[in-house]
Parts: sequence; structure tokens; C-alpha cells
Amino acid sequence: LDKGPIFDAQILLADEINRATPKTQAALLQPMQHRKVTIKRQTFELEKPFMVLATQNPIEQEGTNYLPEAQQDRFMYKIAVKESTDAEFLEIVERFRRKAKPKVERVVALEELMGATGVAERIRMDDSLMEYVLNIRNAVKDPARFGIGEPGWVREAMTQRMGIFMAKAARINALMNGRSWVTVEDIRAIAPKLLRHRIILGDAIPQGMTTDSLIAEILAKVPASRAEFLKLEQVQAGKKAAELKREERRARWEKWGKPAVRWTLWLGVPLVAFGTAWFYWADLVQKFPFLQSALNYLK
Repeated sequence: LDKGPIFDAQILLADEINRATPKTQAALLQPMQHRKVTIKRQTFELEKPFMVLATQNPIEQEGTNYLPEAQQDRFMYKIAVKESTDAEFLEIVERFRRKAKPKVERVVALEELMGATGVAERIRMDDSLMEYVLNIRNAVKDPARFGIGEPGWVREAMTQRMGIFMAKAARINALMNGRSWVTVEDIRAIAPKLLRHRIILGDAIPQGMTTDSLIAEILAKVPASRAEFLKLEQVQAGKKAAELKREERRARWEKWGKPAVRWTLWLGVPLVAFGTAWFYWADLVQKFPFLQSALNYLK
């Protein structure tokens, strides 16, 4: 049985993964999720730890294949690489010119790395923070529920693995900051890179919104505590009730108000004019004698 190069790597880099064929992309689903590979009905365990890193070509569309949502959801993070600064650009050019390659040195043993993974799983995360994760998940699916934008801003949100990854990443962030407990700031620190590839915008795009700007607004407005969430729900319910009342008044105006005003203008104005002329007829005839002549002519 001829095994491929995936068996020789614990950190697999898929360079420009959107240039790979759909068959190749699909072949990575099982290793990414289950750390296993099945060949001809035989399943092989991959050596632990195993992880997949990937880059995408963000410019060209020709010759690329869209990465399916199911596969995007299997990546924990999507890191947006910003354009290099002037100093970084010069350093890149200089490094490319050098013939001497940088030496790689081991900084941690495999056993220590696996042990750190176990320590991260024991970092304490309060139930209230899981409620915050749930609130973020609900806001990603329906931002309007939290007073962000309008219904339809998000066309699709992949949230199946979001909660699992967010809890795990928050614990790791707390451990890297020397704490044995998770805080709200840990969740907010990892949320943008964990959410940006799980949100597909809809009507928010014509409004000038980007995925990152929507995530920033969600993190700014979604309450972190249960009490704040219930208070926000009450506020949103009040706003919806007020909007329904406005719609009812607008409907009554369209059905009864406009016709009443229209008939009042059509009938009332001539009647008022006629009544005014009748009341002041003597004064008008004295001021404008031709009116009496005209009336006599009509008779």
C-alpha cells in the first residue's frame, strides 16, 4: 500500500488550498476532523499532534476552486495577513537575497507540547462565559436580534463547531497569559480570527459592512452576562412593539386617514368658499359691482 506524504507530516501546509481540486480538498476532511486516513477501506491513525495550515490566493479567481463551507468550518482560525510595512518589505527582499538559510532549533519537546494541551483543557471556564459564547453564536446568526443592522444582513453562518473552538481557544489564550481561568477578554481576543470565515454576509454588503466590521459590532453590543442579555431582550422587544404600533398607525392612516383628508379637501374647500362668499356677499358687491351684474346675467 503506497501511503502519501500526509503520513510523514504532523504539521501539514496546504499552500494556496483554493487551487487544489475539489477531490483533494475533500480528501483533507477526514484528517482534519478525525486525525485518520482511509485508503481502500483501511483506516490509519495519524501521528499526534497533527494539524493543517493552509493559505489562499485572495486575488485570482481563474484556476481556483471555492473552499466548501464544511471545510472552512474545520479550520479553527482564519488569519488575515496585512500588507507588509516598508521595513518588513525591505527585510523580505534581503532575506530572499541571502544564500544562508536560517537554522531551525527545537524550542519544545513533543511530550511538553502534549502536556501543555492537557493543561489547557483544565483551565476553568465559568458557565456565564459559555452563555456569552451562546450569545455571540446567536448574534452571528441573527444580528438584528441584538439591535445590529436589519434582518438578512447575514446570509449564512457556520456555527456548528464555533462553540467548541471558541471555548478551546479561550482556554489556550488564558493559559498563554498565565491565568488558570478564562475571562471575557480572552473570548473577545480570539473571536475575530475564529469567526471571520464562518460568516457569509447578505444584505450587509450593500450597506458597506465587512465581516470584520460586523464582528467588531457584535463584540461591542452583545452582552456578556445573563442579566444584561435579558435587559437587552426587553429593550429589543419594546422596540419591536413600538415599530408594530407605528405600522398599525401607518396602516390606519393609509386606509382611513388619507381618504378622509382627500374628501374633506374636495368637498370642504368649495363649501367653505361658497359659505364665505355668501356671508360676505353684500360687502363683495359694494367692492366689486360687476359681481351683481354677473349674477343678474346668470338669472
